Amino acid sequence: PKLGRPLARYIARSPPVAFACDAAFAAVVLMHDYALLTTAGLESVALHALASECGLRASALPAPTARKGESFGSAGGLGILVASRQEPLAARALSAPVLQAALAVVVRCEVEDGDVLAAAVGSVSEERWRSAMRTHAAHAAPLPPSAPSFRIASLRAGQHDFDSRALSSALGAAVSALQPSWRVDLEAPDVCVLALLVNRSLLIGALLPPFSPRKSDPLPMEPRQWLVRGERAHMRPHRAALLARLLAPADGEVLLDPTGGVGTRPCALSLSPQLSSLSLHSSRAARRHPRHRGGAPRLRHRPLCRPRPCGVRRRARKRRRRRAAPAREGDGALRRRGAAGGRGGPPSRERGLRARRPAVRDSS
Repeated sequence: PKLGRPLARYIARSPPVAFACDAAFAAVVLMHDYALLTTAGLESVALHALASECGLRASALPAPTARKGESFGSAGGLGILVASRQEPLAARALSAPVLQAALAVVVRCEVEDGDVLAAAVGSVSEERWRSAMRTHAAHAAPLPPSAPSFRIASLRAGQHDFDSRALSSALGAAVSALQPSWRVDLEAPDVCVLALLVNRSLLIGALLPPFSPRKSDPLPMEPRQWLVRGERAHMRPHRAALLARLLAPADGEVLLDPTGGVGTRPCALSLSPQLSSLSLHSSRAARRHPRHRGGAPRLRHRPLCRPRPCGVRRRARKRRRRRAAPAREGDGALRRRGAAGGRGGPPSRERGLRARRPAVRDSS
């Protein structure tokens, strides 16, 4: 009786995952399970950023142990943070810059030895699937009423007698059995299910917004306001954000980025909450700018090494310099000889260099 109608309405629209019984009454305790992916080895930095910037308390799962000479590849480079809440997470927490992906957990368990593929598929029960779909519905747009689409993306590491395609195919058959009206769409699915299997550690979850799937990569696209075309930089943006928070620049420090590229790390620094201003160079005009004078800490970023131009621009620049260069001695004779049908036809760059090169006598 003390719980009242608000809890009854909350129980009606949320998935039951645990039961708390008392002598007087039995109430259903409802939880939303999340798995937040980040870079392995920097889980403590991500936890501190989530707690200080978003007010989210989470915990990190222990990293799987690799045998001697064994490499986990891209699957081993993922750090997993888990959080369970009675209320859905805020959009600010899901779109934190230090996260690579956010999942509504379907399965998180240790698979027993034996037939790993059959055990992984058998762990996807109807109750767990409905619980994850309700968490997905709390964040994503409503699914289309007729024939929603889905996709399975898998990352696998360790010694197994199957590959990632076999795992995706088996999980796709399990999802089709639970949702017979759904269809497969690899390019733009309504629901993307990500499966991560490292040795015997299995994680299956539904991808949550603002992350969107990519056809060419099992890991999703990381939305950033400075990536205007939706393309991924060479360094993942969440990793640059983790490095920016790990660096923790003080007031007046000058930072050097020797591998500037498209500016992933400076952009991550400029979006860091510890900074109020950023200057890409330390010129006097930049320091007089009102935004630069606005507040501390001030960070000056000097790109001492320019990014190397691409090959097409470099070749075009050489052609323009060659055309603008004055005619040298010997070019006219070569041109006249080529026009008269001499040896070799029209003049070429190699012939010009050969004609201008002085003869070397044999001193022997």
